[in-house]
Parts: sequence; structure tokens; C-alpha cells
Amino acid sequence: RNLYDENLIQYWGMKSAVDTAVEEAVEENKVAIAKNAIDKGLDNQLIAELTGLTVEQIEKLRTNKKHS
Repeated sequence: RNLYDENLIQYWGMKSAVDTAVEEAVEENKVAIAKNAIDKGLDNQLIAELTGLTVEQIEKLRTNKKHS
């Protein structure tokens, strides 16, 4: 029983790490798409609809792009 419990804890730890990595990769992809859309001149609302990011997140990306 103890071995089972230890393996279960390890499994959930690894699953959590993989899930987190996938979520981060998806978010990075959304940001990359948004940056490309900003470069193409699309408006914030359309970019939000396409990427699932908020208008506020896109405004921040747009502002950071202007300052870099």
C-alpha cells in the first residue's frame, strides 16, 4: 500500500509539471500570435477574439512593443 501511495504521489507530481509546461507553451504561443497580429495592424478586440487573450493583455503587449 505504501509503495502504491508513493507512486501515486510521484505520478501526480509529474502530471502537474507536464500540465504546467503545456499551459505555459500555449500562453507563449498566444502571445507570439498576438505580437504578429499587432505587427499586421489588427485591432485589439480582433486579436483578443483570435488568441483568447484579454484586451488589457494585448494593450500591454502593444505598449511594451512601442518602448522596445
